[in-house]
Amino acid sequence: MQPSFNGPALAGPCAPVLTPFTREGQLDMAAFRNHLAFLARAGLKGILVLGTNGEFGQLSTREKLRLLEAALDAVPGMRILVGATIPSDPGQTIELASQLRSYKGTIGGLLVAPPFYDWYERGSPVTGNAVIRFYLELFEAITDMPVMLYNVAQHSGIAVTAPITPAVISALESVRNLIGIKDSSGRLENIQAFKAVRQDLQIMVGTDRIIVPALKLGAVGSITACANPFPTALLSLYNASTDKGRQGAQADLTALRDILESIPGKMIAVQKLLLHHLGVTAMVSPVRQRERELSNSEQGEILQRLAEIPGKLNRNPQIQSQIKEIFTRR
Repeated sequence: MQPSFNGPALAGPCAPVLTPFTREGQLDMAAFRNHLAFLARAGLKGILVLGTNGEFGQLSTREKLRLLEAALDAVPGMRILVGATIPSDPGQTIELASQLRSYKGTIGGLLVAPPFYDWYERGSPVTGNAVIRFYLELFEAITDMPVMLYNVAQHSGIAVTAPITPAVISALESVRNLIGIKDSSGRLENIQAFKAVRQDLQIMVGTDRIIVPALKLGAVGSITACANPFPTALLSLYNASTDKGRQGAQADLTALRDILESIPGKMIAVQKLLLHHLGVTAMVSPVRQRERELSNSEQGEILQRLAEIPGKLNRNPQIQSQIKEIFTRR
């Protein structure tokens, strides 16, 4: 019997979980489990492990598998999507994806971006045909578990890797275990374009700013950074019973996202700072790329911006309580 790939890998509000490190640069497994427990207590039902916010490009395969095993053990009832991209090596990406097949049935599926990062850093973007060839080879190797594509062509306005276009989806039209796309482009027209090619694709939006309009266009959920320190903000949006309530929750998310992005290139470090002040981690977890760490003055700037936020929110008592807790713990 052929496997069925109709069920969603993820749906609703999900978090792209962070990877905490010790000051010595090792995995901080206690902080990782604490973060997962924090998300589960809030009520999130799904997470992405080893995504961009998880600093997947800085981890060895051994570290990745260790984090995945810890996630499966820490939150057994939570739906887990696993990033399977080696940033600049298509062959190793397919090898890692093949290795992750041993988790079939215990994870919701794999998330795979076009692994052409170095080409873009050198200013030599690959063509769409190269992206298609990569995915055709990937799906030839991975036939028995769900796969979502990861469209992360730009970050902070800078080209990162090759974009996923409707032409790529069209070339993969017959692939049964291609179940969806995480689209972090911030372009609502992408959702319409992808759906026009394959109506069955499950679209997970990757930016907090456009969740409400994305859901109206047929997205099934979101995997966004605000869910890491502020999961209740995401839940408020999804649980809202009126359009006015959803719009208010969306405005809150946009204001919170502004804080996460207020120091260019350091959004992961900002999230780790906030989680520390929420008591999720015993110390401010460093990022593995130390040049993306927050300086003392930048930490002060983030907390100052956060102190100004309550007056801009739509009287969400849970978020207000979280922010109050941050300053109580300082």
